Amino acid sequence: PSWFILWIQNHVLYLQHCFIWIHITNTMNATDVLKHHNIKKTAGRIAIIKALQDKCCPLSENEIKELMLESYDRITFYRNIQTLSAAGIIHKIVVDNTQIRYGLNCCESMHEHNVHKNNHAHFYCETCHSVVCLQEIKIPEFSLPQGFVSADSDIIIKGKCEKCNHWQSKSYLFFSSL
Repeated sequence: PSWFILWIQNHVLYLQHCFIWIHITNTMNATDVLKHHNIKKTAGRIAIIKALQDKCCPLSENEIKELMLESYDRITFYRNIQTLSAAGIIHKIVVDNTQIRYGLNCCESMHEHNVHKNNHAHFYCETCHSVVCLQEIKIPEFSLPQGFVSADSDIIIKGKCEKCNHWQSKSYLFFSSL
């Protein structure tokens, strides 16, 4: 049926997007990323970077933990997250008060290592709970009242991702044709 062909086409585009993202972030292996940032190489840091490189979206602590296997230790994990974040290797995404994800920064973009700020929006899918970095949507500089100094700002756009929206519209068409 024609809806199936559209489904295949959309998933090919999605996979192409993931491949491009993986290609960009995987041009340096985890050891190279740490070396590039003058960060000491440890098994935990390498495991966190590899986990983020293996997926094409930001991950929660539990998702990273599953990929790290036996090298996961909660206290060391948070110390490594702080170190990698301070170096500009990763960034923290707070979806709400209970959901935190970590995204890998593209090291080839030559960001300022010690003062990296989150400068792009994120999309949170309320259906599949995925988080996507929207690099093309930049967070504007806000004009604050005199005496106020901005430390950070986040933009989280919530809704349905392309995949979930596509599935819902196809299932609606399918069931309405019965």
